[in-house]
Amino acid sequence: MKEILLLIQSALLFIQPILAQNNSDPKPANLQPVGDYLWLLEVDNTNLSLEYRELQKKLSKSIVPTIDKAQSIALESKLKAAGLLAEEGALVIALIKIGVEVPEFAHLGDLVWVVHILNYLSGGTVTQEMWISSTTGKVKYMIPFEGLKQ
Repeated sequence: MKEILLLIQSALLFIQPILAQNNSDPKPANLQPVGDYLWLLEVDNTNLSLEYRELQKKLSKSIVPTIDKAQSIALESKLKAAGLLAEEGALVIALIKIGVEVPEFAHLGDLVWVVHILNYLSGGTVTQEMWISSTTGKVKYMIPFEGLKQ
């Protein structure tokens, strides 16, 4: 029994600094998924690490700096590309940092809004997902429009 307690105590001594390091930045209690930066819009930057403050600054100076702007671009883009039903609306579900170069869309490390077009009369089903570059304002559709039936 003594050996087990010593093993647990040793493990705690090893893990505590790691946990403290990982919890140095404030995040909402609901803990956003890894890679989602939407929570940055809800926190004051005074307690953030330099990396997160730089992301906030980069977003604030971008072409698409807010959820409202991303949703507006999504609705306008869907309307022009394939029409928009009266029962459809836009919902930002994530803000991600892209890990690859996408020519004429986004550069490595740019923030990208992930937006769903939802049909509210059919229980909030997703009729389109699009990615909107915060730096260029350009849109990439994840669901092809060809052959879609609504």
